[in-house]
Amino acid sequence: MAFSPGGELLASGGTDGPIILRDTSTGRMVGALRGHDGAVYSLAFRPDGARLVSAGGDQTVRLWDLAKGREAQVLTGHEGGVSAVAVTPDSKTIASGGDDRSIRLWDVASGRQTHVLAGHDKGVAALAFSHDGRRLASASFDGTARLWDVA
Repeated sequence: MAFSPGGELLASGGTDGPIILRDTSTGRMVGALRGHDGAVYSLAFRPDGARLVSAGGDQTVRLWDLAKGREAQVLTGHEGGVSAVAVTPDSKTIASGGDDRSIRLWDVASGRQTHVLAGHDKGVAALAFSHDGRRLASASFDGTARLWDVA
């Protein structure tokens, strides 16, 4: 689950595939985003709230245009389910981590993978960028947490 930066939307994913968007003031569903083939494991809003990033068991990371209610980009490269995503404060980079034990950095403008970070012995469970976007924290099912200098 993820709250939009202004707190007006709550996005939730699950094992059935669609991402559900709810108005937090009423609790009503205001949209459903379909595209993942299977479970949605992680969600992150861009800081401007205009786009949502999702990670799925279908080995993809998807960037959603919320105004249009559709996919804007599909990022592929993981060799297993993707279980975690994070977005830099400037919205220029997406980090994704998954069952393949890798963390991948993506340039949002081009949709290209820029770096692969390796070091975990099991899948990546969670990711978070620092406030300035220069560092990335990762947690893994191997019981470790790592801090990466992505600058």
